[in-house]
Amino acid sequence: MAFTPQESFNDDFDEFEADAVEAEETITIAPSQTWRIDFANGRLTPAIIDGKDAVMQMAAIVVQTQRGRHYIYDEDFGVGADEIISANLPTAIAMDEMSQEVAEALEQDDRVDSVISVAVDIVDGVATVDPVIELVEDGTESEFEGEVD
Repeated sequence: MAFTPQESFNDDFDEFEADAVEAEETITIAPSQTWRIDFANGRLTPAIIDGKDAVMQMAAIVVQTQRGRHYIYDEDFGVGADEIISANLPTAIAMDEMSQEVAEALEQDDRVDSVISVAVDIVDGVATVDPVIELVEDGTESEFEGEVD
């Protein structure tokens, strides 16, 4: 008796129940090891950082990057500060919008568990941002300050 691939497949498929197979959920945390950036001089240093320092450096990069401006990042990376500052919104509303933008941008990183708070101060078109984030790896809160021109 000969079986064609079509007959054999159909017989097995009828008995197969897709619901019986459960997919395992895999959570992948982005690698954290990277070169330390000297923001004052705009250069990479020979030092390698990891963990909390790497996450805080990423947060500084996110806050200082205008969303959609650099091809090296995906279109959602960074903060849409240009639109907020150029919209001539009342300062309180602009600060609230900037706080939400920064929180959303930081929460895209797998290593950030949550953004606890984002303090924003806007003076002469320059926003100073001071977020407090909770890290996934150890549950600690970390804080840094960055500027968005």
